[in-house]
Amino acid sequence: NQKLINQVFSKCDLFLSEEKKDLKMSTVSRVLSYKLLLVHVSSDASKSVLDSALDKIHELAINSREAFVKHGVNVLQPLEQLAIVEDSWCCKDVVMKNTYWVILRVFASSPKNTEAVYQFISSIIKEHPTLIEYDNYMDILGLLDEISAVGAYGAQWEHEYDKLIDSGLKVEVNKNPYQELVNIALQSITLTSQLGDVINGTSFAKSTEEKKASGAEVVNPWYPLIEAISHQCYNPCRQLRNHALNTLTNLLITNPKLPLKELSLEKMLDAACLRLLVELMKPEVNGTDVKGMIKTQRDVLGLSCKMILTFDFSNVEAVVDKVFAVSSQLLQKNRASYPNSGHEDEVIELLRNVLMIKKDKLDLVKLKGYKMDGALKKLVEEVIKSNA
Repeated sequence: NQKLINQVFSKCDLFLSEEKKDLKMSTVSRVLSYKLLLVHVSSDASKSVLDSALDKIHELAINSREAFVKHGVNVLQPLEQLAIVEDSWCCKDVVMKNTYWVILRVFASSPKNTEAVYQFISSIIKEHPTLIEYDNYMDILGLLDEISAVGAYGAQWEHEYDKLIDSGLKVEVNKNPYQELVNIALQSITLTSQLGDVINGTSFAKSTEEKKASGAEVVNPWYPLIEAISHQCYNPCRQLRNHALNTLTNLLITNPKLPLKELSLEKMLDAACLRLLVELMKPEVNGTDVKGMIKTQRDVLGLSCKMILTFDFSNVEAVVDKVFAVSSQLLQKNRASYPNSGHEDEVIELLRNVLMIKKDKLDLVKLKGYKMDGALKKLVEEVIKSNA
């Protein structure tokens, strides 16, 4: 049986040889899919064939991306089967290859393939969680981020909807032609948060300990998980941003599985909110949704304040200083762009609440002495006077 399979492999390789440079992408991908299907029913004697096939597919995905996405979809299902079919000799080997996940990311970036890739990664996380280890965890986060990002197409309708409403026309809000893509992206963000269950599993913990024992530097996997969800909080699509922020809030504030004793609250705040606020102030980000991004800025600042009020930071004064520094930039950047939005008052009230509740742990006079926006300096002075 293996001898016959090897003969077919040889014929496939001959067909794909370099002399035949005029082969269509669809033809090449079909032959490669045959090889993958044969690899699956073969044994570890075919490992070199699997490696070369994946290398070839990866080369096509990177160097001929547009043609590959359009005409190379034949290889997608065989690729997925290598990982999720029970008792496959190569599943563990495949899912540990970075090239494997890069190929899937290329497919996921194409709207016509996004749902198929989502269903696959959902199956991995929910039905085959032991395939996820420390070494392929970032690849899986990257794939989920790619799927979530495709939902940005939904922003096109949101902007068109705004224009129609502003012109006085009545429009049904649920008529977004990209809603199916948005729904997949929403599910992907939720699925990303569910990786917390995988992280807490014994199999993942074992792989992390083995990594540590090898002497390699190990980053607590909760930080990149928080960052991945935070990244979708500046997706151009409002619906996705709102869902990502709600998911992030639930993960940080109400999730009992979050191992706070193993994590730095300061690093959590930085990964979730502070770096996100800096991104949200960039013109290239803000410009993707001029009307809606200001609300996202306020909501992220609100989450920052909620974290300060919820958790017992070891140095709350330093944390408040950082939040005031970012808020000062936020007010100054937005004052010219949104003069009558009410945004400034909302920011000040969020920060006032923090100062009033945490005042016993803060040196307000010292805080007032820092360089900051005049509105914030006035706020600190008001809180100091109210305590006199």
